[in-house]
Amino acid sequence: MRELKIKHYSLFAASFLLLWLADIPGGSILLIVLWQQMGLYLWQTEFSKKSQIDCLLHSLTLLPMFFFLGAVASFVNIYLREFNWMLLIFAGVLHLIVAFGVLLFGISFFLDYSTEKNITGIFLENIQQIKFRKFYFFKLTLFFLIMTLLLQLLSVDYAIVAAYVLCHIMGKKYQTKLGYVSSTNLTVQST
Repeated sequence: MRELKIKHYSLFAASFLLLWLADIPGGSILLIVLWQQMGLYLWQTEFSKKSQIDCLLHSLTLLPMFFFLGAVASFVNIYLREFNWMLLIFAGVLHLIVAFGVLLFGISFFLDYSTEKNITGIFLENIQQIKFRKFYFFKLTLFFLIMTLLLQLLSVDYAIVAAYVLCHIMGKKYQTKLGYVSSTNLTVQST
């Protein structure tokens, strides 16, 4: 299984490089959907046909948030270049809020996933667990914002994808360090 994970991660990295270098329109969207499938391996979720379909549906529901995040990130770069501090602060706060939402729903899916639940049930579980996970996701959001600033060599959409992937990896390490196994374990440990 470990060799299979390494092969999949290597293929994802090669796909990322090829799509970034070729600058294919929509390549970052494809990478987000692919990474969500890779998240099943990373978060050690049950890997079945149902989990893959659920993950694909979840990825498609996240895409509008990623579009909005990309638009806001572009405005942040524009206002930064123009030294328009008022609009930069507004766009920065909006970027923080949208990034928090993307990470919350993107990563919580894997924390709360169960084959017995449908996508709506998983989203409801995510919302119910916000009060217990707010600091966990706030730290990940700050890491996400730092990574998008550091990855300015990439275009905005690929920088967002790279930061999102790194947040998944960081979130998994942080989740393992805290000992969170599921949403019910998270609730018990937080109270």
